[in-house]
Amino acid sequence: MSRRSPLRRFARRLALAGFGLVVALGAVELGLLVLDPYGYADDKEVERFARELRDERTGERRALTSFYLRPGAHIEFLGQTFDVNDRGYRTPPVPFAKPKDVYRIVVVGDSVPFGWGVAEKDCFPRRLETLLNAKPQPFGKERVEVVNLSGPGRGLGDYLIVMQDEAMAYAPDLLVVPLIFNDVPLLEVDDAPHAAPPAPLAAWLRWSHLARFLHVALARVSGAELRGDYWLGIRTTPKALAAFPLAFQLFRKAASDVPIVIFDTIGEGPGKGVPEIPAAARDAGLGYVECFLDLGEYAEKWAIRAPKHNHPNAAAHDVFARKLLEWFAAHGW
Repeated sequence: MSRRSPLRRFARRLALAGFGLVVALGAVELGLLVLDPYGYADDKEVERFARELRDERTGERRALTSFYLRPGAHIEFLGQTFDVNDRGYRTPPVPFAKPKDVYRIVVVGDSVPFGWGVAEKDCFPRRLETLLNAKPQPFGKERVEVVNLSGPGRGLGDYLIVMQDEAMAYAPDLLVVPLIFNDVPLLEVDDAPHAAPPAPLAAWLRWSHLARFLHVALARVSGAELRGDYWLGIRTTPKALAAFPLAFQLFRKAASDVPIVIFDTIGEGPGKGVPEIPAAARDAGLGYVECFLDLGEYAEKWAIRAPKHNHPNAAAHDVFARKLLEWFAAHGW
């Protein structure tokens, strides 16, 4: 008998054990792929969308906390088509030069006015344009143009950059800035104590449902909390609220004499907003529109697809547009 036989037997057993482990892990991966208990397929779709939407060529532009949109992008996501114009925005092309018979509104915001999961024609900036142009001589002009300079993940600092670098070039008659919960940095918004999350999942492992499952399990065991880019019901802390007065004053300075309207959705429902925000808008000489959807029925009525996609649906965007229209009428615009 060869003296190498025990070694060969050990190697054979090791190979069989390895093969068995691979088969077992493959079975678990397949099971998680089919059952998808935590909606990882949805996460992958969001990541694909963000990857195809992102413009990596920043050039001479100032950095945003999120990202610029890739000019010319044409992407399918959540059953909708997302087309980005040659300037990097999801809005029909509009020349900088403004015709004399046009009243121009520029919306500077994040994923909500951008229209996450909503057709471009149903985004509240476009609904606002449609509703205003249904009226005779809106703002004393032949027609209204609404230019939507919004993008996913943006916040107060990004709004200021876009206002300075892009919005004013369109010679706007009015600037509209929508606010949502996560317009200030996350650590300044939510003061709930959480452990530090585990290290980000390596890019080469993100295809695996099992790897994602273990990553989330590790976070939960350690008491950490992994979050997406958008959620509802976070607490707005005093530290976060302190950002609004300064931001609004900077908006006022950037816009010169162009009127600005703050469109506030940061509240649990009508009459349940954060009083510091309208006070800061008033002190900065900005208009203020309250538009709170009832969060008690949000998942059933206003979300695109709860729980993963809690962005407002087309019906909510129509409510937003009509609220702004009501505010115009009430203030003699």
